[in-house]
Amino acid sequence: MKNLLIICYALLLFLGCSSVSNPYPWIKNQTLDQILKDSKDKLILIDFETEW
Repeated sequence: MKNLLIICYALLLFLGCSSVSNPYPWIKNQTLDQILKDSKDKLILIDFETEW
C-alpha cells in the first residue's frame, strides 16, 4: 500500500509539472502602473530582479 502511494505521488508530481508548453509572456516595455491598469482585475505575475 505504501508503494502504491509513492507511485501515485510520483506520477502526480511528474504529470502535474509539465506546463512548459504555455509560458507566461514577459512584458518589459511597460511600467508597473500601466500593467496594473491593463490587467482588468486578472492575476498578474511580477518578477522583480533584486541584488543582495
